[in-house]
Amino acid sequence: NSSDTNTIQKTIQKRTKLQTDIIEYLRKAPYATQKEMAENIDGATLGGIKYNLIRLQKNGDIKRIGGDKGGFWEIIE
Repeated sequence: NSSDTNTIQKTIQKRTKLQTDIIEYLRKAPYATQKEMAENIDGATLGGIKYNLIRLQKNGDIKRIGGDKGGFWEIIE
């Protein structure tokens, strides 16, 4: 059934390439600022980083520990 296949593909592709890149970057640099991410992730803009950090938090993929200054990102596996 093709609708079952579509559902499976959507589940597998729930993260965009940028979201995957953000998570990989945060693995290496959990204290990175949004500006640093925008400058170091190919094709990323500051707006795209902000938007996708919110999406990743809502999806339960990452969590902010501490405040904007001095805090870090925790990746939830």
